[in-house]
Amino acid sequence: MGLCRHRCRRPLFEEHQYLVLSGDNLVRRAHSDASVEGQIMTDDVTRVIEQYHAASRAFARGDPAAVKLLFSRAHDVMLANPFGRAVVGWDAASDRLDFAASRMHDGDVLQFDEVARYASGDLVVLHETEHWTSPVIDRAAAEPFVLRVTTTFRREDGQWRIVHRHADPIATIDSPGPLRAT
Repeated sequence: MGLCRHRCRRPLFEEHQYLVLSGDNLVRRAHSDASVEGQIMTDDVTRVIEQYHAASRAFARGDPAAVKLLFSRAHDVMLANPFGRAVVGWDAASDRLDFAASRMHDGDVLQFDEVARYASGDLVVLHETEHWTSPVIDRAAAEPFVLRVTTTFRREDGQWRIVHRHADPIATIDSPGPLRAT
């Protein structure tokens, strides 16, 4: 059996789609005839990412409710944010989202720069650079900060849900790497 000419290691006869960054646009391509289901998946993913971005803006104002609605309630949901260690499970993730949102107020996410997006079946992985501004903790003035974020969405019962979010403030080159000043 031959493999796909795009080196994705799938058999030639199997229909599948992949996303390619073309300039500033994501283009969906199919190795065989484009399917209606593939286009619906792309449209649904785009819509949930837009919801996620809007929810993040509310989060920057101290309101975690919309973000929490997008998260999976599954036992394997994972959250790692700049406010502490990674946690697994909905109860722990929910508590951590509440904690992080309670540290912010009157903020906004000014920009989301998509670096990469991978979609296959029931999983979508999104890597973005997020540009935030918010008074953090008890600071009176809003301060800008940049987060490097990887978010994984999984289709559960026909709905896209966040099952993994890792955000950290490492968005610039630092020659000491893991020994950078904190």
